[in-house]
Amino acid sequence: MDFLKKLFTFKRTRMVDEAVFFHQPVTIGKSILSFIVTLIIASLIVAVFQSLPLIFYLSAQPGVMDGVANGSTSALTDAINDMPSWLTGIDLLFTGAFALVAVYYCKKYENRSFFTMGFIKEGCVPEYLVGFLVGGAMVGLTMLLNLAFGAVELSFVGFSPVIFLFLLGFIIKGFGECAFIHGYFTVSVARDYAPVVALCAGACGYAALSLSSATITAVSFLNVILLGFFTGAYVFKRGSIIGASAVFAGWNFVQLSVFAPNTDTSPLILAKAVGSSYVNGAYGGVGGGLLATVILLLCTLALLLTPQKQSQVSDFEKNAFGA
Repeated sequence: MDFLKKLFTFKRTRMVDEAVFFHQPVTIGKSILSFIVTLIIASLIVAVFQSLPLIFYLSAQPGVMDGVANGSTSALTDAINDMPSWLTGIDLLFTGAFALVAVYYCKKYENRSFFTMGFIKEGCVPEYLVGFLVGGAMVGLTMLLNLAFGAVELSFVGFSPVIFLFLLGFIIKGFGECAFIHGYFTVSVARDYAPVVALCAGACGYAALSLSSATITAVSFLNVILLGFFTGAYVFKRGSIIGASAVFAGWNFVQLSVFAPNTDTSPLILAKAVGSSYVNGAYGGVGGGLLATVILLLCTLALLLTPQKQSQVSDFEKNAFGA
């Protein structure tokens, strides 16, 4: 029990310390309700922006508008089924709106600065690169396990410049989601409750973002929760959201644009699922399988055993415990 207690004990960071200033304690129920409302608003804003490129694309396709005007949907259905992958890449760019909504909410309703959301410039480039490598390596290890168990078959697709659009898109998506989930919600809960409570709340909040996915399964949903917990712990360990947002980006880019179960994201390598979908994640990618669950649990344990970044530990903690 002492081991588990120490494992989930975090020293308060400067980021959380400053977030406590000018803050009136609130119940976790109120925090969750505010998060749900803000999430709905942010999701609607993103959906509206994402619909614009699709509308322009469909309106430019021959016969689509005429068919819709005449009451026929066949041309519209065909155009949607044949959409180019770059449209998906453009959709990713608009997920940055999650960060904008998070910043607006934190500044207007929680009186918080950018610093309290984990926006730290010092050493951000190496911090980001390490986080991206961590996220990508986790998927790489998962892929190696799948290959060892014969759960996937790889075939080279070819290089397309569109992959750079997806790289940029996943970077923006990772930053937007991390700012919203951890920079805003996890830190908000951490002001009034123990870090482990805030991490669990943030992990569930991140899972809520994935509910709209057409490929969600029980195992992949569990893995999303684990990834949300891992990245939340990464924020507390490093004292900013920079590295954690890069973990999201590296995880998604390697899983969906380096290796992928389909060509929707212009991958370099096609990873065809073989056997049980519970093991390999099937159409959703290897990150949705049980082998990914194993990697996520091991990496979370390793992260929890890693010391916190001392430069981001609050002065109170340093003075009290001699950190």
